[in-house]
Amino acid sequence: MRRLVRILPAEDWRQAPILHADIRDAGIRRIVATLRYAVSDRIDTKLPRLRVPTLLIRGAHDRIAPGSWLDRAAALVPGARTLVIEGAAHNAVTTAGPELAAAVDAFLACQQRTDR
Repeated sequence: MRRLVRILPAEDWRQAPILHADIRDAGIRRIVATLRYAVSDRIDTKLPRLRVPTLLIRGAHDRIAPGSWLDRAAALVPGARTLVIEGAAHNAVTTAGPELAAAVDAFLACQQRTDR
């Protein structure tokens, strides 16, 4: 809980209605169970098995996945690329959607060109 209190100020408060709806719809028990699973999930054991083009993305103000974590994760995936979205925190999907979509589009276009 202390970690959550520490990271929330970096997040965009426009997300509050989305978070509220998620908690309301799923229920607090499900939210807590999901957070526990997310924290205990050993993604570092799974990343080295990826054999597909991989783009790892974080927001520049992300306190959940700091830059050092992104670098370590990318080192585990052969050929992984990374992207930091300026001005975004952890939930870049909702706070920097257009920038995120443009980055993914560019990444996928590059993959299509190299597949030919």
